[in-house]
Formats: sequence, C-alpha cells, structure tokens
Amino acid sequence: MSPFGIDFGKLTALPLRTLRSAYASDKPFKATVALTYRCPYRCYYCGVWSREAEDLSAEAYADALASVPSITWLDVTGGEIFARPDIHEVCHAMVEALPRLSLFHFPTSGSHPESAAVLAEAVARKGIQVVVTVSIEGP
Repeated sequence: MSPFGIDFGKLTALPLRTLRSAYASDKPFKATVALTYRCPYRCYYCGVWSREAEDLSAEAYADALASVPSITWLDVTGGEIFARPDIHEVCHAMVEALPRLSLFHFPTSGSHPESAAVLAEAVARKGIQVVVTVSIEGP
C-alpha cells in the first residue's frame, strides 16, 4: 500500500481483469450510468442542466445493474452527481448489485469535496479501486 492509500497490487491487476472481462466473454464489462442531469452551474460549453428528466431511484439502478453481473468497471456521471441528495444511497446500491466490480469512477465539479471523499472512501473500503476526476473547466 502506498502512502496515498493506493494498493498498487490491485491497481496493476486491474488491466488484466478488465481485458479478461472484455475479451474472454461476450458479456459487458463496463457500464456508464448518468445518475442525474442536475447541476447548479451554467457552464457555457455544457447544457446538461437544461435537460429535464426525473432521477431514477437507487433500487431502479440496482435492479438494472444486477441483471448484468459481469460488470467490473462502473462509471457514474451526470450533471453534478452530488446535486442528488441521495447520491450515497444510489452509489451504495449500485456497488452492492455488482459482485465483480473492480473499478468505480465518478467525475465532480469539486463543489462538494467532503461528500466526494466520503463516497470514495466508502467504496474503497469494499476493496474496489476508485478514480475521481475533478473538472477544472466548471466553476
């Protein structure tokens, strides 16, 4: 384990597991799920906030993902996912629905750093590698 909390053993095994999932099976290995179009920012290059759609429940996402247990890599995106008051419940339900999950990624505008840290730490405690990207183009 590195001083930054990165388990390089697991991290170096990740490409192999991903390739195995992608090429050794005809089943999907990666899912990208848009959790919300909510966003408190009005960046000139992005109009995601102008879309009107109701957010699905945690159970709806979990049910959908449970039907594809081969997923090892999950990207969740939005708008700003932390604009959802139930984001932790939603992500927890999705992670629990995927028994083979190895990599969990989410982007953020960086406007909710405490919430992002709590989510990343909770998922990492389950032995899943977490990648967080922070937009420098937004606010």
